[in-house]
Amino acid sequence: MIELWHRPWAKLDRSGRRYTLIDGDAFVRDARETGPLWLCLQERDEPVVDGKRKLAEVITDLGDGRRVYSLPLPLRPTVGLKLDRPGRSRGHVSIVPRGLLMRPPKEGQADLGAVELFTRVKAVWTRLSDVEDVLGDPATIWQRLAALWMSGAAEDDPKRDVIVRHARKLGQTLDIIDKRPRRILRRTQQLVPLSRVQELDRKAITWLIRQPGETVVERAGSRQRIRAVTREENFNTLENRVVLSYARLADHLARDYCNRNRSAAQSSRYAAVLAFRRKTQRLAQNLADMGVIAANPDVTPNFVLQNNPAYHAVWIAWRELLRHHRVIDDLWHWQARSWEEFTALALVVALHGIPGARILATSPLIFEEEQRRGCWLTHVNPLATVFLAEQGVVAEVSYRPHYKGSLRSFAAPIWLRVGRLNVPLENQPYWVVWPLWDAVGGIDPDVQEAEEIESVLEAGGKTVVRGIVVRPTRAAGGIERQSSKRATVVTLGASGDALRQGIEALRDIVVADIGGGRGHG
Repeated sequence: MIELWHRPWAKLDRSGRRYTLIDGDAFVRDARETGPLWLCLQERDEPVVDGKRKLAEVITDLGDGRRVYSLPLPLRPTVGLKLDRPGRSRGHVSIVPRGLLMRPPKEGQADLGAVELFTRVKAVWTRLSDVEDVLGDPATIWQRLAALWMSGAAEDDPKRDVIVRHARKLGQTLDIIDKRPRRILRRTQQLVPLSRVQELDRKAITWLIRQPGETVVERAGSRQRIRAVTREENFNTLENRVVLSYARLADHLARDYCNRNRSAAQSSRYAAVLAFRRKTQRLAQNLADMGVIAANPDVTPNFVLQNNPAYHAVWIAWRELLRHHRVIDDLWHWQARSWEEFTALALVVALHGIPGARILATSPLIFEEEQRRGCWLTHVNPLATVFLAEQGVVAEVSYRPHYKGSLRSFAAPIWLRVGRLNVPLENQPYWVVWPLWDAVGGIDPDVQEAEEIESVLEAGGKTVVRGIVVRPTRAAGGIERQSSKRATVVTLGASGDALRQGIEALRDIVVADIGGGRGHG
């Protein structure tokens, strides 16, 4: 038996947000639900997603013999996901999560909503990669990250993207190839005027002998043409096909980079990428006009691609862009988990922005070269400990801690512990924070999610005093809030005013609640 959850707190939920399936069932989700799904299974039943093990991510052990898994989002929602369990001979469970969007293609038309969602995915990735820029001095990580996000400097100075590096290193190389692309001379046989015949081979001589007449002139007939060897230029070589594929992929990434960084149109990086895009467009068009076709990603490099300096540089760059494109696929699969990691950082930045706040301790952070199911940062817990001088309390943020007891049932990735300095650690209360990704964004006014969480918090007794749900903002909209006595739903953006206002909203929630006495323990 498999349980599918629409909310991570479904074990404690009374509103029916979990569905029980048996082997062979097909689950088609209501299109109005546009968030991720969680999977609840017995510990012995490790899931196999689309034929792959270790693809679903364990987020908590419920303590009752079951585990909760986070599922990736399908690239093609209409096809969905197929779930199997090792050791089960019966059928599988199919999940078709209607309401999700298909990732926009590299070329051609795409749904506007999918384009807006893809923009959000990349913005979250960019905010996470901002951490890499502030890791130089561990003592000032949060101060520098807060300055970067709250001042808008992250948008004013575009990131050192892979396409920026290519624009600065490969511009001259592409010019060389565009002026003199490699070609081969192919030997063919054609009817050639006698005055132009330069070479005859065995086939041409055999053909000539079989023609009527005594002399070559007579055998050439009235048109005075005979079959002879000719050489034709052919540009459709493997190396040129690779260059064409690279030029088209680089053009796509350069266009995307310029669209994401319009606010930084005066920067040198933007100008370099824009000029590089013009070169790749021109090169791709010229090669296509010569009859060159695109290469497949799985081609084996030939001698020219391995040894010619210009073509070898393009070959290396093409492989790098293909790997980069696979990273984007992974980001789409795991955008819900990337949202959780981004929210954890935003919460610490919000605490840092409270007047009088001082960082007491912070986890060492490592920005990994490759994501792990949507996560880029390696850390220890707590992520940060902040002293709020004006409120006289200490706030401690933990991201994916391993709690035991009743706290596991909340399946929350972020916990905020708020208490006075003279209160024993075991008596300090918890705030539970659920970052809930959503394809559309915003808060549904017809769903009182804050009231729903009130009943969920009761399971924590006096230990859990407040719940916060953080959702992404709508594509074109401001910050939204929905509150009850002990719960708040708020939206957060990943760039521009929506980022700054969302962090300010998180800060105000903490300050107002501590002021009301709930965070004092």
